[in-house]
Amino acid sequence: MPDMKWGEVLSRYDLFLAGAAVDIYIAVASFVLTVLIGLCLASMSRGNKFSKTVSYIIVQIVRGAPLYVLLLWVYFGVSQLAGFNIPAVAAAIIALGLATSGVTAEVFRSSFLALDKGQALAAKSFGMTRWQAYTSVLFPQAIRIALPQLGNVFVMQLKGATYAAVIGVAEAVFVAQDISTGLFLPFEAYGALAVILILMAFAASFAFNLTERRLRIK
Repeated sequence: MPDMKWGEVLSRYDLFLAGAAVDIYIAVASFVLTVLIGLCLASMSRGNKFSKTVSYIIVQIVRGAPLYVLLLWVYFGVSQLAGFNIPAVAAAIIALGLATSGVTAEVFRSSFLALDKGQALAAKSFGMTRWQAYTSVLFPQAIRIALPQLGNVFVMQLKGATYAAVIGVAEAVFVAQDISTGLFLPFEAYGALAVILILMAFAASFAFNLTERRLRIK
């Protein structure tokens, strides 16, 4: 059995931490994007027949498109059409936000369906517009119901952010690849990477669970 040289890899912890910080940034930014897109699609699914159809088609497309393909399409394809190069980090955020927006839309749609329909009618009877009822009455309750599943979506964002290495973003996987090829220590490099990613996912799940308990509807 070959000697393990964890010390050489762990001595470069600062590179791993910097890469992990990039992953977290991409995950947070793409999570905000996927929540916004998901809310729009969920709202469309509550509208007329046309908006429901459009929402359904978009959800099916983004849910069926692999993240890897979306990432390459945004970074290379959209850049070509736009006539300028989209920064790699921005491309990763856009692709990841799109890739999970279908799931997020379904999360919000089911959350809205779980609410009592009488609440919207009550808000209307108080003179609220549809937008006011949505933002002041329905959304705050729907977000509480959706929070556990949104936590799962965020963990998906964290794992999906590692795909950014494909287009040259210096995140954690990119760092592990660089260390692995430079030191010829793939087991140690990718082992350290796995531990970091697992800890990040655990911390995210813990944070969402804690938030859910504090905001739980009693």
